Amino acid sequence: MRVGWEQRGEKSYYYRSFREGNAVRKVYFGNGRAAQIAAEQDREARARRREERKRLQDFEGPLIRLDGWMMELHKYIRILTEATLLVGGLHEHHGMWRRKHCA
Repeated sequence: MRVGWEQRGEKSYYYRSFREGNAVRKVYFGNGRAAQIAAEQDREARARRREERKRLQDFEGPLIRLDGWMMELHKYIRILTEATLLVGGLHEHHGMWRRKHCA
């Protein structure tokens, strides 16, 4: 598939599409040398974006796994902390830990 090339009768013409607000606009380049240059520039830009996405995914993958481990560790640390505070004679009151009043 040749992105940007549109068939009009027997000839193909190159258009560069872009978004402007909610509307898609097109810039016409014709079917000559300018069209070929614009098509090549767009191909190279797409390749760069694709490579950048891959690098970002390769970088984010381990971070996402690490984030999951950290959330799991946080859960266990919270349980351990609450257990320690309860054993120490404290109770939770509106999100704050306080000593129990002895009568």
